[in-house]
Amino acid sequence: GLGNGPPMAAGRVLALVALACCVAPPELHVWSYAIYEDEYANSQLPGSASDPRGLPNMPFTVDTNRESDGISSVSPLTTTSPAFPQYEVSDLYAQYGIVSPDDLTKRQEHAADIKYQQNEQGIAGKGAGAREVEAAAYQRMTRPGFLSDPKPSRQFRVQANETWNPSGFPIQQYEVYRIEVEEDQRWVDGLIETTADGYVARFDAVSQCYVAAGRCRAYLKQRLRLANAGAKWFQLVCGIGNYVTRLRDVSGGKDRYMPIREDEFMSTLFQVGSNTTFNSSFTGELVCFANDAYGLYWNNKGYVNVTVSRVSWPPLGEA
Repeated sequence: GLGNGPPMAAGRVLALVALACCVAPPELHVWSYAIYEDEYANSQLPGSASDPRGLPNMPFTVDTNRESDGISSVSPLTTTSPAFPQYEVSDLYAQYGIVSPDDLTKRQEHAADIKYQQNEQGIAGKGAGAREVEAAAYQRMTRPGFLSDPKPSRQFRVQANETWNPSGFPIQQYEVYRIEVEEDQRWVDGLIETTADGYVARFDAVSQCYVAAGRCRAYLKQRLRLANAGAKWFQLVCGIGNYVTRLRDVSGGKDRYMPIREDEFMSTLFQVGSNTTFNSSFTGELVCFANDAYGLYWNNKGYVNVTVSRVSWPPLGEA
């Protein structure tokens, strides 16, 4: 026992015991989940407005302080949280001069452009039934001064280095439109200068490479975004898409913006070149781009000015 040992040794033992009582245990360094006091609160859920982690979410909102919700509102500790990307920036914003996700003015400007052009054409919007389509057209035709109004049209710029270039011009299904590029405009694909009609790459069996402008070019073996028969490199291509959901239209310009729904949009693509006239099979916004391979837009330069006009006018086929 301590009473039988030397007094100095006993004192050292007592000192060590006292020191052990006052020193904190070493910090535990292990990978583990933190348990939140209120882990199911909106502010703790993935995709909350103040979430610094940039966790994924979906495009619609169910509570007041979340940018968007998931399939279910669940704890961030689970694996059932949504796995869709959080879209705060897209090429749409670059086209309209937006430099920050918090810049709502330009976002609202785009929505206002679409709404104005819909009214000018008498378009009911995507998903409208036959009755709504006819009612919107009739309302446009009964506006004072309708007979003297010019056919709806709009000019916009298609940048060679942008994967999507929104026009701000809505297209109505079953109506006829014409797209034209101003003459003598050229843009550059890497080092190849061409018009909106694009250029053809051919396979050289001797050199075993794809050739354009007289040289083998390794990038030409990549797949074009629009790769159907007759599609060319750097040809002007357009489609009918929708950047904004109906929910965003009533959200006052808050962060409900989605980029284009590419899987739906790709089925609407068509070749334009310098000009084309088409009868639309879809309703939505006209969106265009230079036909290139994904990942190669960084070295593109220039732009073309494009004019889109409605040909089938007036809306109901008679004044």
